[in-house]
Amino acid sequence: MQQTLIMRQPLLPFDSDEYRECSGPLPSVLTTCEFRASKPCLHLICGACIELLVPLLPSPMPVPPLLLAGASGQCMEVPAEPGCRYFSIRFAPGIFYWNVPCAPKELFGRILPFPDPEDYAPLLPSNLARFEGLERRTAYFCENVLPCLKKYPTPLPVAHMITRILEAEGSLPIARLAEELSYSERHVNRLFLRCLGFGPKLFCKQVRFQSTLEKLTKMPDRKIAPLLAQTGYSDQAHFQREFKEFTGLTPKQYLRRLYG
Repeated sequence: MQQTLIMRQPLLPFDSDEYRECSGPLPSVLTTCEFRASKPCLHLICGACIELLVPLLPSPMPVPPLLLAGASGQCMEVPAEPGCRYFSIRFAPGIFYWNVPCAPKELFGRILPFPDPEDYAPLLPSNLARFEGLERRTAYFCENVLPCLKKYPTPLPVAHMITRILEAEGSLPIARLAEELSYSERHVNRLFLRCLGFGPKLFCKQVRFQSTLEKLTKMPDRKIAPLLAQTGYSDQAHFQREFKEFTGLTPKQYLRRLYG
């Protein structure tokens, strides 16, 4: 599946210092980021991606556990150690690596500790902490950690649906998706739920929000009204309501906190 949308976690910079983010070098790794936690919890918005958070403290110092945060339909609070540096890997929608019998749907709305990293030496925080710079750490992860992990097989029909929804930036009626696959809408919904733990309508909503957020943050004047013609929102009130549902902030409040 080719991914083009970054699918950000827009609240992470507000819960941390020295936040940096870069695009992943592989289709399965959407983005990576690193930051120093400034609060005892990190806020992850409703999203379609599974995230792996690795604390970066060299051994023999005690470190918080590695955590897996599943996709979710609401904002989740992830426990963090203030002052600790973290390296986060955001997998593309429908992509999941883990060496235990667990499907993405079983992670939906949950935060779980990663299995003992001693079994996967390249994933040890002390190994990842050896590398300076987000790009070098990302390259090390993709070249040395991913080969140690088992990739969950995403069924081809679900992979196709994910790709089409991303291409349409979330503005794709489920009826059209069902027609393309010669499925009923009920079967489309069942396939999504069985694989990912949430339905295609929620995924469309997440993608539409992320697409609009990316456009908004890239616009020089950051005006909201011109975006409505390019998105699936019926009007400005609809967009503002959904933005606050995702982030707890209005678009203007978010931009003010982001850019000052």
